[in-house]
Amino acid sequence: MKGICIQLLSFFSSDRIEQEGGGRFIELDDYRGRNTHSSSESRYHCPVCGFGSNEARIDDESPFSLHQRSSPFPVRMSLSNGGAPELASRKASVAVNSGSTFKANIHRVECESKTGIDMNPDSVPKKLTRGGPDQYSNRMTTLDRILELPNELILAILEELDTGSLVAVAKASSEIERLITSSDFIRLQELQCFCSKESFMKQRLGVGVSAFFHGGQNSLASEFDLLSSEAFQRHRVRRSVQGIPFQYWLPLPLSRRHWQSVKPLIEPSLKALARAAQMPRDSDIDVVYAFMTNIVVKLSTTFEKTWTAYSSIKSTLRHASEKAIESYFSLFHLLLCLAVARPEIVKEANQRVKDFEIGYTSKAHCPNLGHLLTLTLISDQGLTPSLSLAIIREAVIRNVVWMLDKKGSNMPELCYLEPTPVSEFRLQRTFEASKTSYRILMFQALFAKIARPTNTPVSTICDEIFDRHGAPPLGTAELLAKDIRRIQSIDSFPEFFNVMSVEYDPSSTEFPSFLKESITLSVEKGYSKLPIKQNRALGIRKLKEPGVECVKGLVADDAYAAGPRAGLSFFPGKGKKGK
Repeated sequence: MKGICIQLLSFFSSDRIEQEGGGRFIELDDYRGRNTHSSSESRYHCPVCGFGSNEARIDDESPFSLHQRSSPFPVRMSLSNGGAPELASRKASVAVNSGSTFKANIHRVECESKTGIDMNPDSVPKKLTRGGPDQYSNRMTTLDRILELPNELILAILEELDTGSLVAVAKASSEIERLITSSDFIRLQELQCFCSKESFMKQRLGVGVSAFFHGGQNSLASEFDLLSSEAFQRHRVRRSVQGIPFQYWLPLPLSRRHWQSVKPLIEPSLKALARAAQMPRDSDIDVVYAFMTNIVVKLSTTFEKTWTAYSSIKSTLRHASEKAIESYFSLFHLLLCLAVARPEIVKEANQRVKDFEIGYTSKAHCPNLGHLLTLTLISDQGLTPSLSLAIIREAVIRNVVWMLDKKGSNMPELCYLEPTPVSEFRLQRTFEASKTSYRILMFQALFAKIARPTNTPVSTICDEIFDRHGAPPLGTAELLAKDIRRIQSIDSFPEFFNVMSVEYDPSSTEFPSFLKESITLSVEKGYSKLPIKQNRALGIRKLKEPGVECVKGLVADDAYAAGPRAGLSFFPGKGKKGK
């Protein structure tokens, strides 16, 4: 294969081609010259610069002499990135001479783009000098008309051109060159079924989804490889590009037209996922909340500690990659589309946020804080500092049982309530015990700052994403991926509050006191229980922090602390779901 590739590279980069039998070569410049001059179709004469006329002599400073120079042009087609255009150095003359008629047409576009004159032979006067095109400057050129088309249609036109013709078109117009190398144009070429290779303009595209229920938790996962409904239903495709299995299909909004075509399929798809994942409510919007939350959890948890029957070494979404961010953004766009189409979704989101802020924070009223964080992306007020603080406080209380119990972080020493106003030991250990929760909060805060600007209507954000065909703003995926890797290293509450844009005073005793109070608040809400008394808790604490301050009159039970402590559990009895 290496030898074949070297031969092909030599063939395409050479200025002469060896003929069959060997020993005889044809110079490409001579060959193109003969074909161009002998063509009976090369009879177009430009009335402005004299193109196509042997008598024409164009000054080197003329703006129309570009087509006669052999300057390097930087575009060629590459299949290394889904067929996206890629920059390279190549002589313009190699591509422009791909046909004299085509060359003449390209020259017309070039002249029109530089002068504003319609170069259609029927509309150009018999006598026209280079000094007097002002009377035609307001006329819309052919190029202007082309560039007014949606990018999807321009892509459809350019897909019919061979590489040489595409190079020639780009050479004739800097606007076309910028277009075919733009991020949106490249994305349009990537929006195709990985199985049939048909684009979103011909097929209804979505992603394969795996839905399951394990350990009392529902889970939704996908590799977000675009797949057509035809490939899923008719051809029974059930594995991703990396061979990871899935059972369901979820359509995505890739353009306004595509959204209208897949909209009737959205609700049945989400309902099927809700049943498969055993969602508490048979609500399609809750599936989107859960799906987005699962992605954030996956991004915020180290791969080695994450259980999922879906994940494997093949998964491309295990780490904070740009693809993972773009996948999350695809679901965010779906959420926005549903919110715009159904105003009652936004109304419900606003009510749930309001209820949480006024004190309805328990699991009975808000079963999943991840869902609450997600729905703030479509609520009117968004994720405010006051709401962030309320969510942080509730998250700390809910994490108490997982912090203390051996099924979680196994830190029973923190159930001892020291009399010290500020305990650095408690501050540090509490943060270490629930890093994943705090990473999820930080990601949502960072994402909200970028994706949901304040005072911007949901419909406006949705339209902006449609203009980018579902992609995040240029550079956003890379920026968020870096931010996720950065927040992985955050290991203290002051840094955490800074990312959350919540005021934190290190000298204040308010938050340290709350951390200590959260132990009893967790018990009061029914999230946990305290199976040992404070003297035994003190004994366990002294093993980890020998210098801890003791409550006056309390004697540590060192014998219990040194024992096996078998059967010690901080989880409440069955049926206690929180007040």
